[in-house]
Amino acid sequence: FRGAVVEVCSGRMSSPHSTNPLLHPTAKIPFSHIEPGHVTAAITTHIARGRDAIEQIVRRHADTGATPTWASLMDALDAAVQPLDWAATLVSHLDSVRSSDALSAAYAEVRPEISAFYADLPVHAGLWALLSAFAATEEAKHLDPVRARALSKTIDEFRRHGAMLSDEDKRVLVE
Repeated sequence: FRGAVVEVCSGRMSSPHSTNPLLHPTAKIPFSHIEPGHVTAAITTHIARGRDAIEQIVRRHADTGATPTWASLMDALDAAVQPLDWAATLVSHLDSVRSSDALSAAYAEVRPEISAFYADLPVHAGLWALLSAFAATEEAKHLDPVRARALSKTIDEFRRHGAMLSDEDKRVLVE
């Protein structure tokens, strides 16, 4: 990761994949390097990686039978969605301040995919089971106020967006 940050910020890009600045979250935002052609590739890559990471979180707990912890669930979930959050936020910002027909079209093309990714999270049965299990742990009962609020908001958001619906109702909601 550090190598990608240095390459993007310095302008030295060593592989075809690294020529897309939206693929490498950095503290120094590479606005001048972002082109409309980068949007679809980066967003679809981040969505695929995010879905894979979420499935790995669920699978890891299922395979080991381990009780979810803040680190194994909440931090891991945050890490799974952070690259997409970063790239989508940059594209949205650019579209609002330095829009072009090409950038607007590229962003319009990926917005439904971004929405679908986030809509799928609360109805993911495995994630909901892990969140519910974690909320019942001693660790969760003794979280500092900031983490306790984050957990509470996450659980509330999942409930509001269908986590407790039947499988059939979830399918209808997602369609």
